[in-house]
Amino acid sequence: NNPDPLKYGFAQSEWGHLNPLSRLFLNNGDNHNDNVLGKLNLKIEPFRNLSFNSSIGAQYFWYRYNLFTPDYNFIPTFASNTITYGQGFGNGINLQVENYLNYKLEKNDHSLDFVLGTSYQSNSFENQDASTIDISPDIKFDESFQLINGIADSLDRVTGGRAVEYRIISTYGRLIYDYKDKY
Repeated sequence: NNPDPLKYGFAQSEWGHLNPLSRLFLNNGDNHNDNVLGKLNLKIEPFRNLSFNSSIGAQYFWYRYNLFTPDYNFIPTFASNTITYGQGFGNGINLQVENYLNYKLEKNDHSLDFVLGTSYQSNSFENQDASTIDISPDIKFDESFQLINGIADSLDRVTGGRAVEYRIISTYGRLIYDYKDKY
């Protein structure tokens, strides 16, 4: 029984409850992620009881994002007078290579299983991101706005990036002896 339907606005009711649809208005952003994965396995048995196993796996990924929150004043307990914006992108590649020999021998009541191998893992990643608050209201809904070159240097602008690379190389071995499935 409200004669003025706009009296309490989009976000609130006359009872002070927040309209959940108003939160959708604040969730502005665009995210994009892609992954390419692959794995190749090879097994060769050059002699009886001896096998060589090799596998290589790779992942390439890239992403980008834009986040935007306008200034809002829906109800006194749900308000902000700052406009925030952030954007970033990154990519990376992960590689894993495994090679091992496996020798198995069973004779009478004896069983022998021997493994010797190497493992190599390489990961590299780089990203850049930036964020700011209190951008000009003139550009807050401009689709062509780019944060990196659209904002003057200030304490409210934060930019960063990193490039990370690491590698792990290991060797391993295992010997299992069994007598009559007991020892």
